[in-house]
Amino acid sequence: MSETPWSGRAVAVTGATGFIGTHVVAALRARQVRVVSISREANSDRMSGVEHHCIDIESEKAAELLARSFDGVSSVVHLAGRAHFLRVRSGTDRDAQSASHVQGTRACLEAAQLAGIERFIFLSSVGAVAQQSRDVLTDATSPTPSTAYGRAKLEAERLVTAAGLASGFHTAILRAPTVYGAGMRGNPLRLFRLVDSGLPLPLGGIENLRSVLYVENLVDAIMAELEAPPRVAPSFVSDGPPLSTTAFVRHIADALGRPSRLVRVPPAFWRIARTVSGHVPSFIPNPLSANAIVGLTGTLMVDERPFWNSVGMSPQWTTLSGIEKTGQWYLKRAT
Repeated sequence: MSETPWSGRAVAVTGATGFIGTHVVAALRARQVRVVSISREANSDRMSGVEHHCIDIESEKAAELLARSFDGVSSVVHLAGRAHFLRVRSGTDRDAQSASHVQGTRACLEAAQLAGIERFIFLSSVGAVAQQSRDVLTDATSPTPSTAYGRAKLEAERLVTAAGLASGFHTAILRAPTVYGAGMRGNPLRLFRLVDSGLPLPLGGIENLRSVLYVENLVDAIMAELEAPPRVAPSFVSDGPPLSTTAFVRHIADALGRPSRLVRVPPAFWRIARTVSGHVPSFIPNPLSANAIVGLTGTLMVDERPFWNSVGMSPQWTTLSGIEKTGQWYLKRAT
């Protein structure tokens, strides 16, 4: 391989074996970067060619173990965290969210300080600001998270900002909406499966608008942050113009070669469903949680333009082309 501007660099990626992590690792490897992979899971074939460390970032000795793994590393991309709790109904669940996003982030930051890391990039969530809003979220919007996940992400953001100011290393915080793409899990994969089932879906005529993010656009944003000048405030990142859940489902159906089979239901249907879902006992599996219903029916738009302008880029993938590529992956995995 010929030399590139990235040659000789070393980047540590937490959550490297997860959905987003595998894409980030692949992008770094393509740039001839030495990658240090951090995850709870053992290494796998898809992570070949990287230096892997199996570390639980929530453990008591996490900071010490991470500091050792960061030896010779210049940048950390912190992706690790539990994103797919179906419901958070108990104190135990809330504690797990806090441990995943707050304690794990604190351990990573302590290790970064010990190892003399130059850059620390943290993947946060739109949920750190709001779960739904009729107003477009901007960098000036005051955070009012309404879920345990969102509150944990916001607390982790504040830890990252404070550590950067205290230690002098470059920090960047990217707030992502729903991320979809090859290898996706959670609600996006469930939605593809529902459309693929051919069943009638009561998602017709939902008059909302939601920002979404194709995973390759997110990877481009992270790669840009590894080069970008320091910034203070967290940044929103998305594909661009938002779209309704109804339109999103129609695009999925087109990508899968399926009829959309969308059924219009009155708004009261979803209000009742959300109320009923909130009273289902926590020990009963319930994929249509109150939070999932808000994700399907609520409006949540972000202004991603300041971020893309600041790094001198535009998203390479539109939502339509991202869904088409995701559909190709989904159909291939099903065969």
